[in-house]
Amino acid sequence: MAKALQPLRAYGKKKVMRQDEKVKGGPLAHMSESQLLSLRLCDLRLEITGSSLEPLIDQVLDELKAKGLNFRPHFWVSDEWFCPDGIGGVAVPFFVLHPRLRSLERATMGEVEGGDRRQALKIIRHEVGHALDNAFRLRKERERQEVFGPSQLPYPESYSPRPYSRHFVSHLQPSYAQSHPLEDFAETFAVWLNPESQWRQRYRGWPALEKLLYVDKRMRALRGERAQLKTRSTYQPLHRLKSTLAEHYRQRLKSRGLLRPSAWDNRLREIFSRRSAHAEQVLRSLRREASQEVAKALGEYQYRIDSLVHEMCLRARHMEGSLEVFGSRFKKTAVVPKSLKRDLLDLMTERSLEALQKDSYRIPM
Repeated sequence: MAKALQPLRAYGKKKVMRQDEKVKGGPLAHMSESQLLSLRLCDLRLEITGSSLEPLIDQVLDELKAKGLNFRPHFWVSDEWFCPDGIGGVAVPFFVLHPRLRSLERATMGEVEGGDRRQALKIIRHEVGHALDNAFRLRKERERQEVFGPSQLPYPESYSPRPYSRHFVSHLQPSYAQSHPLEDFAETFAVWLNPESQWRQRYRGWPALEKLLYVDKRMRALRGERAQLKTRSTYQPLHRLKSTLAEHYRQRLKSRGLLRPSAWDNRLREIFSRRSAHAEQVLRSLRREASQEVAKALGEYQYRIDSLVHEMCLRARHMEGSLEVFGSRFKKTAVVPKSLKRDLLDLMTERSLEALQKDSYRIPM
C-alpha cells in the first residue's frame, strides 16, 4: 500500500535495504509483460521509504534546512510528478520506485522523467518550490505578482518555448519556466535552492537575475517562519487509483495523440515496407545523429528537432505493435543501410520543416 512519507527524517542514519534492491527478486520482476500491464496501480504496493528516491528527497530537505527554511514538505506516491494547488507536499510517480517499472515506462513513453539522479533532483527541487509556494501562500503577494506575473492565469494546454530568452532561468526541459508564472517561480526557486547552481555568476546580466534576487530576498525573510498551511493532505494517492497499467499508459498515449492515425504513419510504413529492419530500433539508433543533422540544415535548435524525432520513434512503436508488446525492442540494431538512413533523414527534415513553418512546435503541458 502506498503511504505518504511523514517525514523522511524520522529514519535518520538507519541502514535500510533500498527498495530497488529489496524487490530485485520480488514478484514484479518475475511477471510477464501481460501480467504486469493487467495489474491495477493500487496493487503495486510501492513506498518511497527504502527506495532509491528516498536519499534524493533527503538531500533536498537538507538543502532547505541549510537555507534556514523551516519547511518540510510531505511526499506520497501517485501516477506522476505534481504538487496540487493548496497542498504543501509533492506526489512522485510509481515508475521511479522500481527498476521493472522504469523499464516499462521507458519502453512505452520513450523516456523516464526523473529516471536518473540528476534529473530527479531537479524535479524534486521544482516541485518543492510549488509546495513552499502553497504552504506560505506566496502567490498572493503583490511583489511576487509583479516579478513573475499573475498566478491566476489559466494553464495553457501547450506552450511555445523561446530558448534564446534571458528573462527566464534554464532548468527543466525545454524552457519550462516560460509555460506559466507558477512554473516560472518554481523553476527559479529550484535554481536558487541548488547549492551547485552558482546562480549569481550564471545569470549575471540576465533579466532573470532579478527573479532570482527576489527569491533570495523573500526566502531570507522566511527564515524561521512557520508555514501558514499545515495540512498534510494528499491528492490521487496510488492506493486509490484503480486503473490498470495498460489503461494508464493507453490514456497517456492518447493524450499525446499517439493513438490517432497520422499522415506520417503511412510515410514510415512506405519506407519500411521495402526493408526488413525494425522501424523503432532504426529510428532510435539514428535519433542523435538525425537531430544534429536536421537542426544544422534548418538552422534550428537541436532540442526542438530532437523532440520531433522522439515523437516519430513513439509513433513507430505504436504503429507497429500493441501496447502489450515490449521486451526485445531495445536491442541494438545492426548498421543502418545508407538508402534507409537517407530516406529517414529526408522524412525527418520534411516533418520538422512543416512543424516550423506552421509554427506548430509546441510543448504539451
